[in-house]
Amino acid sequence: MSLSFLRNFYQSTYFPIYLLFFLLSLSVTQLGGTNAKSRFAALRAITEKQTLSINDYKEWTHDWSLAPSGNYYSNKAPGGVILGLVPFALAEIPTQIFAKSSDEKGRIPEPNYGQILFLVLLSQMIPFCFIVHFLAKKIEAKSGSQISFFFVLATLFGNTAAIYMNCYFGHGLAAILFLSAFFFFYEDKFVESSFFIGLSCLTDYSALLFVPFFLIATLFKANRVQNYKNIIIGSTLPMIFFLWYHWQVFGGPLELATKYINPEQVSPVPSNEGLIYGTSRIALPKWEYFKGLLFSTERGILFTQPWVFFSILIVFFKAKLAEKTFLLGGFLALLLAISSVNYWHGGWTIGPRYISFVFPAFAYALCMNWLPNKKILSLFAWISLGVACAFRIWSFPFSNLAPLENLWGYFFTQFIEAKKATPYARLAMGLIFTAACSFWMWRRAKLYKASTLL
Repeated sequence: MSLSFLRNFYQSTYFPIYLLFFLLSLSVTQLGGTNAKSRFAALRAITEKQTLSINDYKEWTHDWSLAPSGNYYSNKAPGGVILGLVPFALAEIPTQIFAKSSDEKGRIPEPNYGQILFLVLLSQMIPFCFIVHFLAKKIEAKSGSQISFFFVLATLFGNTAAIYMNCYFGHGLAAILFLSAFFFFYEDKFVESSFFIGLSCLTDYSALLFVPFFLIATLFKANRVQNYKNIIIGSTLPMIFFLWYHWQVFGGPLELATKYINPEQVSPVPSNEGLIYGTSRIALPKWEYFKGLLFSTERGILFTQPWVFFSILIVFFKAKLAEKTFLLGGFLALLLAISSVNYWHGGWTIGPRYISFVFPAFAYALCMNWLPNKKILSLFAWISLGVACAFRIWSFPFSNLAPLENLWGYFFTQFIEAKKATPYARLAMGLIFTAACSFWMWRRAKLYKASTLL
């Protein structure tokens, strides 16, 4: 990364917005619960015991898989562990040096918040901001500053994946990788695109559903033969590691962790419903679940990030056939797949997290194909983005773990029933940060004359 890029990042009109992203993300501690601890257990097993098995750390988390070998492993896709290993190992050095004692299993204390913060900063938050800035410049050059501003807000504040950037759930990292994959696909760079698609699959198993649409969409690009050669080159390393890991851990190259998941983590369903996959039961897609992902107050896109619907329309009508095949075809497959399982809602979460890794790519696809020449459409787009950003502020004072309830109503209840002033203080702090950074951005835009929307 060049010094000129860093200088441009700091001098950008949007730098106050990037700062606001960090302020909101870091002002409320989000540890991620048992989900994130599953990855921490795997990371600690590697750095402390030099093994992939979490046998000695199983009590940290409920999110484990019991392999045919009798060993316990994280039930998460391995990408978050592998890609986070270096920053986690660096954060471990002070702990290993200064830890005064270890327990009966020879383990040093669990990772503290400082270590977790170091991990999410280096592996998620900082790279995400840099990528958003880079893509915003691309969008501004093509569509103008109004559209690039929309992109920055939608990616940093207006989607579920952005909310999870400050904890190690995996959705944030998967969103970064998939956004990178879609960008390179858009730019006809198939070595890079296939490489990031591979990393996306390593980080979130659901990304596998996009692979056939990625391959089909490539048919609609020029230089097909060379493109497929480049896809083979770019995907080789992630594919080899994917196959090796699952063979090594679960006994087969396509034996995924979800097949051996802790049965207590799977919601019960009627015994005659669907097909059994390990401890899970998979049925045909249910309209109830499909509708829940799109329109419900509990997890629906409509009430958490309604601008995504606008993006789908723009991509469908304006994008090239290759881009719409890749993005819309894969997204439909993803919706159908998640609506076929009884845990479609993702448990305790703050939105449709199982499909959230796609949303930043939708923001990019929207902004590269949308010209705000129709005022009604533009008004709808900005209002829908305003709803998403308002939800971010509304949920900001609380944990990103929420029950299967009306999310807006749940957080309202949390405010009403709060026994301390902490949520009110956090909300006030969030509003102050937002106002201050917005004013700072306005001053910068006026000074640099770099924006046409203010």
